[in-house]
Amino acid sequence: MLQAVVELLDNQKLIIYPTETCYGLGGDATQVETVEKVFRVKRRSQTKPIHIAVSSVEMARHYVKVDDRAQTLFETFLPGPLTLILETRGVLPRALSTGRNTLGIRCPDHPIPQQLIEALGRPITATSANLSGQPPTYTAKEAMSQLGDAIAAIIDVSRLSYCPPSTVLDLTSKPLRLLREGPIGEAALLEVLGNA
Repeated sequence: MLQAVVELLDNQKLIIYPTETCYGLGGDATQVETVEKVFRVKRRSQTKPIHIAVSSVEMARHYVKVDDRAQTLFETFLPGPLTLILETRGVLPRALSTGRNTLGIRCPDHPIPQQLIEALGRPITATSANLSGQPPTYTAKEAMSQLGDAIAAIIDVSRLSYCPPSTVLDLTSKPLRLLREGPIGEAALLEVLGNA
């Protein structure tokens, strides 16, 4: 089954996949048409960036600049529910970052997206499987009821345990900005960064 889903991603199709937080909407993050499709399907504003999911810090380095602080956070919290905003290398579609020079990067702590990304050899989009403005989805049925016909495949692992969406930390701003506090709290981040 995994290989069939990878082939769909390779052919610019969209999928719904589980993560350690909620269900995600995945497409090949290196393809302009696929990224544009994600925006359309979610009805997401073109001013709101879409993050990407990678399988390792080594993969991340191809797409963003990983400084010492980011490396420390990767080693401490990833894979896990943390999205880091880092300076982009400019090799991915500009639509992902809505013209900014930054990009959100995440490494899910769930075997399915890990295996998909490794098999594809490229990052996939890391955005929740719901219409923009709606709450995250924790069952495949909820996700499909919102996104429907545009989805080529769904990896249904039944209801996910409730977990808020990932913590989002902007490492490019001065001072650092916690854009969304999720499962990893501000105190834990500050402790690690303080020791870095």
